[in-house]
Amino acid sequence: MTSSKRNGPEHLRADAEGRLRTGTAPVSAGWTVGAEALSLLYRLASDPNSSANAQKLLHELQTHQVELDLQHAQLAENEHELALQLANYECLYNHAPAGYLVLDPNGRILRSNRTASELFGLDADQLEDKMLTSLLSPESRSALQTALKDAGIGKATEAIQVQALDSRPLGLLAGMAPGKDAVLVMVFPERPTQGG
Repeated sequence: MTSSKRNGPEHLRADAEGRLRTGTAPVSAGWTVGAEALSLLYRLASDPNSSANAQKLLHELQTHQVELDLQHAQLAENEHELALQLANYECLYNHAPAGYLVLDPNGRILRSNRTASELFGLDADQLEDKMLTSLLSPESRSALQTALKDAGIGKATEAIQVQALDSRPLGLLAGMAPGKDAVLVMVFPERPTQGG
C-alpha cells in the first residue's frame, strides 16, 4: 500500500512533490500536456517578466502529472487486489462443503455452486432457471414454500428436512440476501431420522 492510500488524498500532493525532488516519480501512464498548454508555457518562459510564473506553472503541471500517475498506479493496484479477493470468494463459494443456491424471490435458481449441482445430480447450467421446488419430492414442496416465504419477509428460519426427487433426505436453510433481491439457500445431505 502506498502512503497516499493510507493517508488519503491530502498527502498526494506532498508525495508527488517529494518524488519530483528525488527523481522517483513513476513513469507517466500516458497523460500528456496539450500543445496549447506547452505553447503558452513557452511564451511565458520566453518573457523575462513572466518566466518566474512559467516555472511555477511548469512545477504545477509536473506535480499534477505525478499525482495523476500515482492515482493511476493506486487504482491499478486496487483493481488487482479486488480481482484476487473475488477469485478467492468464488473459489470458497464453488468448493464449499454445502450446496449454495441463489434464488429469485419466486424460488427460481439464479446461481448454484458445485456441491449443489452434485446434490441434485445436475450441472450448474442445468440448475440455472429451474424452480427449486421442481427438484424436490412433492411432499417437500410446501415446507420449501413456507421456508422461502419466511426468508422473504426476513423471518429467521431453522433448517428443515426435505427430500430430493430420488427420496434422499436433504437439509435446507433459507435466508434473505442483504440486498433483499434474492434468497440464499444452503442445502446439505441429511441423515434419515430414526424410525423413518
